[in-house]
Amino acid sequence: MGGDFSQGALFVVAFLLPGLCFLLVFRLLCDVRKLDKIDQTAVAFIISLGSHLAADMLFGTSLLGAAVGDPSADANGGTGSAGTLVVPVSEILVPAALAFVVGAGFSAVYQRDLVYPTLRNWRLTRKTGRLSVWHHVFVENDGSWLIVELDSGVQLLGWAREFSIQGDARELFLGDATVFEPLRGGLWRQVEVPGPGIYIPNMSRINAIRFLDGEPG
Repeated sequence: MGGDFSQGALFVVAFLLPGLCFLLVFRLLCDVRKLDKIDQTAVAFIISLGSHLAADMLFGTSLLGAAVGDPSADANGGTGSAGTLVVPVSEILVPAALAFVVGAGFSAVYQRDLVYPTLRNWRLTRKTGRLSVWHHVFVENDGSWLIVELDSGVQLLGWAREFSIQGDARELFLGDATVFEPLRGGLWRQVEVPGPGIYIPNMSRINAIRFLDGEPG
């Protein structure tokens, strides 16, 4: 009984490994919302099934076919017996490698928001591949120069070197920053910031952020 359970658990792990590899690559490369357990399980199952079927069609490696050993079947130098789970290494590594490649490719497509514009043009959805409006404008204007207007009237000029991805915090780091302080008579005092830039920990004091075309003169 215990042997049957351990063999079944081994098969489940081997079967779901490609899907888990896909999720790992996708999470590492993409800015995405955290999936709940049900969504992760569903994605892992679908990707795993597709990876095993693709591996079988392309390379003839079938985990499902190798799950129940043949008395004459040899796996890594060993002879399986009827009813014994035999999982050759190739049946695990090939689908996992395919899932890695598919995950990297899908991440590149998702990160560049290449799918949703077409679907929006077809009026199938209004979604984008971005987490929020904040995330969208900074990704679309990556590296742009901008002016941050504080509620005190002070303006900060710099380029978006770093910005927060998700969460309640809206953090921003301006590279090559310059501070413009308002004076009487509509004049401004310009103060060059020594060092790499200015870190803005939250947006509570921000009135507006203006993105500039090109580098300011």
